[in-house]
Amino acid sequence: MNRAGFVQFIAERRALPFAWGAQDCCLTAADALIAAGHPDFAHDLRGYTTKKGAVRALLRAGFLTVGHVLNARLQRVGRARLGTVVMMREPPLDVLFIAEGASQCWGQGEHGLVRVRIPANASLWEPK
Repeated sequence: MNRAGFVQFIAERRALPFAWGAQDCCLTAADALIAAGHPDFAHDLRGYTTKKGAVRALLRAGFLTVGHVLNARLQRVGRARLGTVVMMREPPLDVLFIAEGASQCWGQGEHGLVRVRIPANASLWEPK
């Protein structure tokens, strides 16, 4: 993902409120990678509209957590850079963000995208 595309993605979605199955943390991260030209790692999870539906979608796809999806479909990395998927643990759904660089990331908040610092214990993935 290039910087201009990232900035445009954030600008387009910054004010969109949280909505299960549309603007939630998993699909926002997946959509950011799609916008950068990568395959949809959440392709078989889409279609839910509630938290319970999101958990059911994970189970139907053969996964227990979002982290398991990422381990199967992306590659773990040791350092965040622009476009890296950042996960902060909150099983079973965990919380996903998309990195702006090595120290900051954006994720879906209740009233739109929020920018936060990447914690030292975050897990990181990038497309294979």
